[in-house]
Amino acid sequence: YPMTLAVMAKDNAHPEKGTEYVDNIGDGGFILKIGDTILTSSAWKAKNFFHGPVDGNVKNPRVIHTPIPANWYAVDFDDSTWSNAKEYTEQEIDPKEPFYKADFKDAKWIWSEDLKLDNTVVFRFRIDGPKANFYTGR
Repeated sequence: YPMTLAVMAKDNAHPEKGTEYVDNIGDGGFILKIGDTILTSSAWKAKNFFHGPVDGNVKNPRVIHTPIPANWYAVDFDDSTWSNAKEYTEQEIDPKEPFYKADFKDAKWIWSEDLKLDNTVVFRFRIDGPKANFYTGR
């Protein structure tokens, strides 16, 4: 300890257009449950590194790629300027099978602020010690 969980999540988006299946705008969403105590929530940090299509324009799509830091997964990486993840409802995410076959009780769907246009999001969650509150990491 401290321990950091670091996850890179990617939506199914074309790297130069940001669209899915030719000209559709998709949506992301990430959920994780490890045992009964490590759960995704707004306590996780989130940062987007691939956004598009800019302004939702699928007719003339442009994207913004921000370089992902080489050590984004390191325990001592400084994520203090990153925003907290945003929680989304199951209705907003609209998960398909086989999601319902897994036990995600109490875990929250998370992503960055823009569920539809942010396509690569890195999440980080710090756990300070064995008796830490696993909902907040502290």
